[in-house]
Amino acid sequence: MKRMYWRHWLLFVLIISTGCGASKQQFLPLKSTLPAIIKNIEPAETIEGQPEQPEEDLTNQPKVSNLWEETDLRTVLRDCSAQTGINIICDETVQGIASLELRDAPLERALKIVLFPWGLSFKKIDDYYFVGSGIPGTSGALLLSQTESIITNKPADDIANLLDPTLKSFVKSINHCIVIVAPRLVSERIKEQVRIIDSPQPLISIELVVTERRCNQGKKIGFDWSQALNFSLSGDWQAGSFAKILKTELNSSLQALVQQGNIELKANPKIVVQNGQVAEINLTKEKYIVLYEEPSKGDGRYFYYSRYEAKPIRSGVMLKVMPQVSREGEIILTLTVEVSDMDESSLDGKELPIVNKREVKTSLRIKSGDTVAIGGLYQEVSKEFKNGLPFLGRIPFFFGRKKAAREKTELVIFVSPVII
Repeated sequence: MKRMYWRHWLLFVLIISTGCGASKQQFLPLKSTLPAIIKNIEPAETIEGQPEQPEEDLTNQPKVSNLWEETDLRTVLRDCSAQTGINIICDETVQGIASLELRDAPLERALKIVLFPWGLSFKKIDDYYFVGSGIPGTSGALLLSQTESIITNKPADDIANLLDPTLKSFVKSINHCIVIVAPRLVSERIKEQVRIIDSPQPLISIELVVTERRCNQGKKIGFDWSQALNFSLSGDWQAGSFAKILKTELNSSLQALVQQGNIELKANPKIVVQNGQVAEINLTKEKYIVLYEEPSKGDGRYFYYSRYEAKPIRSGVMLKVMPQVSREGEIILTLTVEVSDMDESSLDGKELPIVNKREVKTSLRIKSGDTVAIGGLYQEVSKEFKNGLPFLGRIPFFFGRKKAAREKTELVIFVSPVII
C-alpha cells in the first residue's frame, strides 16, 4: 500500500515537470491588410504627400482648467487671464456665449477653442494677447491683420464674388490681383478657397481654313463635299448654313481639291485662346467712300462751304469663336460667322453702297482635334470692266465700252480646335 502511494506521487511529479518543461508555442505576427499608401506614411506627411504644418510648442504655456455654462465670452477670457496671469485685451467685436470645459489646456489652444467658432482671432503682442475679429474698419484690424496679394488666372472680381460671404470683407480685387487684409488663419482660409476657384485654365489652339468655290452658271449650286473629302454627310449644302463634325485628314483632301481647281484656299490662320474667352478672326477688306455734304443755308443767305468725309465700308469674313472645355474633356464650341460683300455697281457717287450680309450662329460639343465645317455661305460680287483706247476711251460707244459681270461663290469654313 505504501509502495502504491509513492508511485502516485512519482507520477504526479513527472506530469508537473513535463508540463513546465514544455516550450511555449510561438505565434507569428498577423500580416497587415492596410493599403500600402497608409502603411508607408511618415508622421510628418499627409496622405497627399504634402508636409503638415508643425504645431507650435505649447508645453511651456500656462494651462487653463475650468467649466463654463452659457457664459459671456468676455467673462471666459477674464477667467483665462486670471488663471494664467497673462493679460487678454478685447476689442468691441468680441461678443457671444460659450459653454465648454477645459482641462489642462495650454492658453493658446484654449483661446482657439473659445474664439474660432465666433470668427474671432488673437495675436500675441509683447506680453499680452489681443482678441478681435480683424474685420476692416474695426479698432483691432491693424493689430490682427496681415496683408498678402495673389495673382489670379481668372478676373479677380469674378473670384471675389464666389468667395464665402463671411470672407468678402477681407478681400480687395482689381484686374487679376486679389489683396487680402485679414488675420493669419482667415487669410489661410481665403487662399484655400481662391486655390480651388482659380484653377488654371487650359489653352485651346484654333485653326481656321477658309475655302472658296466658284459657282459656274448652268451648274448645280450644291457641291458634293462628302465625296470630295471622303466623309459621311446626310443632305446637301444649299443656301443657308450647316455645321458638321468631320473625322478625316482634312489638309490632304483640301490640297487635292486645290490642285484640281475645284476650290481656292483663301486663308489659313491659327490662333491660341484661353478657355472660355472669345477669339475673333477677321478676313475683310475696307473700301472708303466719300460722303459729300451740300452747303447749308441760314437767315436767307448761303454759307459757301461743303464738307467731305471718308467712311470705311468693311466686307469679307468675320468669325467669332468661344471654346469651353467641359468636365469630360470635350470642347463646347460657340461659333458666329458673318460673310458680307459690297455691291460695287451701287457706287455711283449718289447713293450709299449696298452691303449684303449672311450670318450663322451655332453651338455644339466636339472632341479635341475634330473639325467643324460651316458651308452654304454664298456671296455674289458685281464687277465692272472698262475697255477702250487711252484718253479716247472716255467717249462712249465709239472708243470705249463697259462690261458688267456678276460672280457667285460659295464659302466653306473649317474650324479645328485642339486643347493644348
